[in-house]
Order: sequence, then C-alpha cells, then structure tokens
Amino acid sequence: MKTVKVGNIIIGEGKPKICVPIVERDIEGIVNAAENIVQVSPDIVEWRVDFFDQIDSFEAVKEVLFNLRKILKEIPILFTFRIKCEGGNRDISFEDYSKLLIEASKMKDVDLIDVQTFFESSENIIKLVNKIKSNGTFVIGSYHNFDMTLPKNELLEKMKKMQKIGVDIVKTALMPNNKHDVIELLDATLTMKEKYSDRPLVTMSMGKDGVVSRICGECFGSDITFAAVGKTSAPGQIEAEDLKRILEVLG
Repeated sequence: MKTVKVGNIIIGEGKPKICVPIVERDIEGIVNAAENIVQVSPDIVEWRVDFFDQIDSFEAVKEVLFNLRKILKEIPILFTFRIKCEGGNRDISFEDYSKLLIEASKMKDVDLIDVQTFFESSENIIKLVNKIKSNGTFVIGSYHNFDMTLPKNELLEKMKKMQKIGVDIVKTALMPNNKHDVIELLDATLTMKEKYSDRPLVTMSMGKDGVVSRICGECFGSDITFAAVGKTSAPGQIEAEDLKRILEVLG
C-alpha cells in the first residue's frame, strides 16, 4: 500500500487525517478563518477557491496562498475548485480549470490539488493529473454526488477508474437518501481497501445520516475526514475539535 507523505503527516497510515476547509469569499475573511483554524491544529487545510470573489485574478490567488502559508506554517494546503454539479459554488470551463490548477501546482505554497476526475474525458484528465504531478504536487482525484449514493458495484468502478488515472489519493463523497445508503458506501469503502486499493482512499457519506462515516474511517479504510471550524463546506461536517477527540477514542 502506497502512502502519501506531505509536510509532517503520512496519509494512509494511522488515524484518518483531519482536513478543515476555508470557504470565505475575500482575502480578509480567508485570513481570519485560517487564524482560527490553526488554533485547533488540523492535519490539512483545504482552500475552496470556488468561493473566492477574485478567482479571475491569479495574482490575488497567489496573495491568498502566500498569506495562508505564513499563517498555517507547515500544515499542508489542499487547493480545491469545485464546480456546481459536484456541490461547488460556481462553474468554470475545463480550459480555465486546468490553467488554474496547473498554475497553482507550480507554487511551493500548495501541497495537494483536488482534480474532479469526471469533469472531462479520461484522456484530458490524465494529461491534467500528469502535469500537476510533474510540478511536484500531489493529486486527490475526486467524485462527488450530492443527489444520491451509487450502488456498491458502480461506486467501486468509479474508485478503480480514479486509481487507474494515476491520482495519488482517491476521494468519493455521496449523499445518502437513507441509512442503507450509508452502509452501501461503507461496504464499498471496505471492499475497495481490501481488494483493489493500492493508495490512500477517502470516502464519506454526507448529511446527518452520513456523520458516522466521518468518524469510522480507521475501521473501514478512509484515510482523510473533513471537519469544520466555523463554516462547513458540505453537509454533515462536525467541529474539528470534537472530531479529533472521537478519533482518539476510536483509535
């Protein structure tokens, strides 16, 4: 099993790593959020760039990343632009999406980049992933569905395809319509981990019913879990300090 060492943490080893998102819209809000988040010492901080009002200016993006690195110090930064159909704040052309992610991958302030692996054709996604990795940045390949939970076999095919594309970490987040959907996701996670996965895996079931999936990753095979400090980026996220205590007890 491959692991991903980023900063001082090893993803794919030990307890699931806690990632806290920043979803503020302006530089001042992002800086304030980072200053609050650093107090709880998460393993990773995700900047959700799709919420940023000045996304059209890469100079402004660089300014934010500079400030985040100064505040977060050695805490790894995950750079994410989520499109609307996968639960994001805005849409973007694939051309602009690729340019943004490639430019971000060149910056030493960015440690990991989220790539939506079903945004475009596999050929184009593979090119994007390879370019980002060639710049020395890890890639989290992701698939989100805010409407439903796929059947286990379909979910396994999605995860295996992401792995085949060559991402460093495979991530899936699905919305359950009932508690059985949560079990479906956990079952798929365990099967993927035991039979097919050769790298870190991240899965979660969203919403109130799915909260249990955010705390039991060590049991079923999910290596990162997302928590909140203030604002959430997805339904079902719980406070980071609470989650940290729960993971310590379960571990």
